[in-house]
Amino acid sequence: MAVAAPKYFARERQINIEAARCDISNLQVALDAFRQDVGHYPTATDGLGALLTCPAANATGWKGPYIAQLPADPWGKAYIYVQPGTNGRTYDIISCGPDGVLGSADDLTN
Repeated sequence: MAVAAPKYFARERQINIEAARCDISNLQVALDAFRQDVGHYPTATDGLGALLTCPAANATGWKGPYIAQLPADPWGKAYIYVQPGTNGRTYDIISCGPDGVLGSADDLTN
């Protein structure tokens, strides 16, 4: 058991990281569909909720919902949407990763 447990937890961590990457990719597809219909990405104030419910302002052409539900990351936390994004990106979608702390080395982003 002492040998198997570390391998199991390492594999579980990798599976969760891949699941978060998949969620982020799916959210990107939904955001791109929103942009195609509305002409811009949701604002930071609108957040990812704009994929489910039409924002009150500046969303002419909205044809959503663009996703069935907003996923939580594999560690049970909400994905963070930042618009505009960093490093020249239009937006960032962030999972705080296993430690749940924004800005740490295990964060995952688009």
